[in-house]
Order: sequence, then structure tokens, then C-alpha cells
Amino acid sequence: MRAVCIVYRKASRELALPDSARILLGRLLRELATNSIQRRLAWHIKADFLTLWFISAGRFPGLPESITDWAVNQLPFKLNENERQILSL
Repeated sequence: MRAVCIVYRKASRELALPDSARILLGRLLRELATNSIQRRLAWHIKADFLTLWFISAGRFPGLPESITDWAVNQLPFKLNENERQILSL
């Protein structure tokens, strides 16, 4: 399992985001890491990730779709179309 800071550095290199979206991404990743520890969930397990995303991303209503799409492509598992739609809500 990769540390969130590694994921953030990779996102910073791969995503062409305005500063406001980059800040939002950093906050989201911190939120995911915090919730992962507090709830003893692992972001690399599908059911845990969906729970973490729902809890964490809900705090960031202006999350650009490019961040969600990028995050989905970093996962060590595949999401079906229904699961992808859940992430975009």
C-alpha cells in the first residue's frame, strides 16, 4: 500500500490542476488518510475505499471530475460503472 504523500506527489506531477484544485486534492488526500486511520479501513480494499471516499469526498462539493477520474485509475482494483457513478456524486 502506498502512502498518501506518494499518491499526492504523483498527482501533482500528472494532473494539470489550477492551484485551487491542487489544494483541494491535498485536503482530500489528507482527509482520506485521516479517515482511514480513524476507522481502521484500507484505501486499497474496494469496500473500504468506497466507504472512505463517500465519507471524505462528501466534504469537498467542488471536487473536479478530473481528480475523481485520476483517483479511480490509481486504484489496485477495478470499479464497475455503478461504483464509478457513486464516486462522482
